[in-house]
Amino acid sequence: MKINEDTYCKNLLSRLLTEAAPCKITIDAQVASLSFSEPLRDPSADGRGFWAYRRQAVTEDGLSVTVLYKQYHYGALYWEVVLHNDSGSISGLIEDPQFARVCSDAPLRQAPGVGFSRLLYNRGSNAQAVDWQPLDEDLREGTHTILQTEHARGTDRYFPYFNYDLGDGTGFISAICWSGRWKAVFYRHTEQAEAIFTYHNAAFRLQPGESVTLPAIMVLPWKTNRYTKDCADSFNYFRRFVKEYIMPKQHGKEFSMPITMRAWGNIDPDGHNIRIQNIQKYHLHADSYGIDAGWYALGNSTEPYPDWHKGVGDWRPAPGIFPEGIGALSAQAKAAGMGFWMWFEFERAVSGSNTVAQHPEYYLKSAISPHICAVNLADPAARKYILNKLRPIIDETGMNIFRIDFNYDPAQYFAEWDDPQRKGLTELHYYNGLYAFFEEMLAVYPDIVIDNCAGGGRRMDLRMCHYAIPVMCSSDYFCWKDYEPEGIQGHTWGISRWIPISGDSVGSCSGNTSIVMDTYRVRSSMRSSIGLAAPAWPLTQEQGGWYAKMISDMRKVAPYMSLDHYPLTPYDVSDQAWIAWQRCDYEGNAGLIMAFRRANATESCRTFALRGLNPQKQYLLTDIDSGELGIFSGEALAKGFTVEIPQPRNARIILFQVLE
Repeated sequence: MKINEDTYCKNLLSRLLTEAAPCKITIDAQVASLSFSEPLRDPSADGRGFWAYRRQAVTEDGLSVTVLYKQYHYGALYWEVVLHNDSGSISGLIEDPQFARVCSDAPLRQAPGVGFSRLLYNRGSNAQAVDWQPLDEDLREGTHTILQTEHARGTDRYFPYFNYDLGDGTGFISAICWSGRWKAVFYRHTEQAEAIFTYHNAAFRLQPGESVTLPAIMVLPWKTNRYTKDCADSFNYFRRFVKEYIMPKQHGKEFSMPITMRAWGNIDPDGHNIRIQNIQKYHLHADSYGIDAGWYALGNSTEPYPDWHKGVGDWRPAPGIFPEGIGALSAQAKAAGMGFWMWFEFERAVSGSNTVAQHPEYYLKSAISPHICAVNLADPAARKYILNKLRPIIDETGMNIFRIDFNYDPAQYFAEWDDPQRKGLTELHYYNGLYAFFEEMLAVYPDIVIDNCAGGGRRMDLRMCHYAIPVMCSSDYFCWKDYEPEGIQGHTWGISRWIPISGDSVGSCSGNTSIVMDTYRVRSSMRSSIGLAAPAWPLTQEQGGWYAKMISDMRKVAPYMSLDHYPLTPYDVSDQAWIAWQRCDYEGNAGLIMAFRRANATESCRTFALRGLNPQKQYLLTDIDSGELGIFSGEALAKGFTVEIPQPRNARIILFQVLE
């Protein structure tokens, strides 16, 4: 599928780079007249897989508008808009700037019998079973759809990734590269499909010499000769692009996603001893052992603050539970053959912390929530201050995973800190400061994995994916004691459209027994990585063997999960349905089937037509539990392979490999 070599795709990319106005700026209620220069190559800004360009325009009153492009060899185009006030006076009022517009030729006459297009997108994350639910909407001639954030975390209502299927085997994917507020409007005209992206509810003036960077956009046109209603080819092309060029790498190679053992932060040494003894005794070869929230003392206390959420900010391991220092626990994990990870929510601090008292000027405070202060990440000095608070812990532990959370909506802080004539600027400067923080941190710790939690997937936009990976969860739904695995299965189905590498967790990190011997629950959470509650009681031989098999199974599954994704059933979170998907490498040589028969699903078997295989080749199929199933031709598997699950609430994982 050479999408970037197709005429439709080339023409759209060329128009976006050279002809179309990349943005629209309204100043004092008038659309600014912008005459953009031809794209100017900037080889000094080239990076892996892309050429850099820039275009510029200047308004009559001296507002400079610079558009910075990355034209990926893969056939994608990224751009961001920088506004700079070159005049000697305050600018006019800039309202709801449109940071991107994509207009694609889409004549209905070329697709008789179709007559309409579709927008394929997903629900965001809100700690529910229906997080990441696919939402596919028809766009008939003369109609439009409006989507926007509800707060200031960019993926908590809708996922800012959109596939505009034009209905004739062509379309374009657009992804908003921004972690805060956005608005998107999708139109279907008679001869065109249009998408407009706005930084909404903004109205600000720039001071003389002041600059601000607007949200960015990524556009990937596509065309396929094997069109299917689920648009699997286009989604898989996007997944490949994200995996290769967007998601973080170590020494130029894809991360080997970790299996983690999870413990709560407020646990004494004896609690860690029994967990790590279980890991050693039963050879539970996880990649990293670590602690979630609650490990820190506040102020001058020696004990952990009793409420994890209200005690953040000083980032000082509580001596009461770490009498030998946090490095001792890290050394214990490493002696057991594992790395070490820790949870942080470094973007906020409680008002009573020493950190705030020492430098109150580095924090944004709220009259509505006076207990919590937000770090002013727009300030380079504040970023340096926070990084220097974190570095001693990172250095002492040598952690391999830095887990970040973001459990509050910062919108009220942004609103309170905006001047009346500068609405929206605090947020713009904050999030651009967040990205700068990651750049600064990764320059010091290039091998550390940043685990993107953010309240469970609420900032999983494409820009965040450049720095961080959801290693242990993409939704906080699993935190509920009574969560249903069917919801987690639905999360995997939905998020797999877009994100090739992600993980999930099973069970409370306090180490409760609810997951023991529940293979169905664990397999529901298997993706590129998984977090398992480290067992907090002396394991029996049977339980130790079960844990070891789950980890061994995860090792087999993980390498396939970032490959091409093919849904084998519709999305469904009810307990009366099956759900299944297939992964397959780009050449059709290897992959897997994951199938789940839910508790009240009456069918004991289902037949699935496999995709992406070579019809001329022979494949060996192996059940992860029972062993080899036989040899089948690619042609036969494409016609249908029957998966049998005799007992409800069970799962099967079947690997396939081409025979040379």
